[in-house]
Amino acid sequence: MKELVEKYGVIIVKSAGNNGPIYSSINNIPQKIHEIIFVIGSCDTSERVETNLHKNIKNNLPSISLFSSQGPLTTNGSTGVTFLAPGYGIIEKSKYFSDNNPAVYNATSMSAPNAAGAIACLISGFKANNILITPFKLKFLWLIRLFFYPKKIVAIH
Repeated sequence: MKELVEKYGVIIVKSAGNNGPIYSSINNIPQKIHEIIFVIGSCDTSERVETNLHKNIKNNLPSISLFSSQGPLTTNGSTGVTFLAPGYGIIEKSKYFSDNNPAVYNATSMSAPNAAGAIACLISGFKANNILITPFKLKFLWLIRLFFYPKKIVAIH
């Protein structure tokens, strides 16, 4: 896996899991692999928080979904989650029923495809501007952005 990332620039996205905010809720990622992949947790959008959870509070920030695993990793204590993507209230055709009616899903397995799509758009933008991007650079740039912008902290409830 490390060779795929380092030699060929493959970006690997993994859902964090749905074990909630408990300590060591992400425990199945070896340290060597965690350093090279994007681990995606779930967030509730500010619109959903405002509409469904806190009707009297305006301008809520997105918040980590209660079901989303958050880390730290049990292997080395690192943060575990690289970043968050919407994973609450995702509507898609039911996987479990033959009628193909839409169903609502809440899971980090809904967040990871959202994040993968966003990453693909970023890579496309970099390539369109002739900017060489590697998985390491992309992860570094993403993490730097989190520290310097926005200045507000994501609320955890």
